[in-house]
Amino acid sequence: MTVNDANVGPNQRLLGSAMKCLALLDALAAEPGPAGVSDLARRTDTARGTTYQRLQTLVAAGWVEPVGGGTYRLTLQALVVGNAVLEQADLGSRILPTLTSLAARTGETSSLAVLDRDAAMIIQRVASDRALKADIKAGTRMPLETSASGRILVAFRAKHEIEEARRSGVPMPSPEIVEEARRHGYAFQHDEYFPGMSSIAVPIHSTKLGVIALAITAPSARYDQAAALQALEAGAAEITQLLRG
Repeated sequence: MTVNDANVGPNQRLLGSAMKCLALLDALAAEPGPAGVSDLARRTDTARGTTYQRLQTLVAAGWVEPVGGGTYRLTLQALVVGNAVLEQADLGSRILPTLTSLAARTGETSSLAVLDRDAAMIIQRVASDRALKADIKAGTRMPLETSASGRILVAFRAKHEIEEARRSGVPMPSPEIVEEARRHGYAFQHDEYFPGMSSIAVPIHSTKLGVIALAITAPSARYDQAAALQALEAGAAEITQLLRG
């Protein structure tokens, strides 16, 4: 994640070099595979030589590794830290069995998402074992306007968080969609976020990361909203109970 300027106090002094290395990690994380120095330099709007130096710093720190041909990729250190975040928030191994059960019960991909500034970011997911399935990975950032998880987070997250995103010009779901989500306790989308895919999400309240979205995503051709909603409501109740225990 990048640092949001709105979270920086007037008396705080940030280390520019550290911020730029973190921005380089963000750029690497956004790549589908290993990336070269020139590509990363363009993505971060930085001179090639400077980008190379920062990559060497990250290699020495154990966050990045060279993989040949002048390309680099993240190491498993990022995974270690990501898993630690989930465990510290009680959203790791404790609730993975529930996500697995949801995927098995519905035959579709189940996921958890949180508000990440201007998007809904998937923090955990379990894919179905079907050949045709929703291929959404942890770390995927989905639009608030058109994803089911984004819509449920806009409806139930703290107002100041949503207003901050709105002021920055982030596209939002319509007031009618938000009101409907609040009234019924779920949000859905059909072919709006990604053609051929549908999803439905419900909120889970009072977690250490605030309100989070629990969702089921499926190919639209076999999407069964009633069955998915029933499974989600049972899963949300189970996770809520686990978090209270």
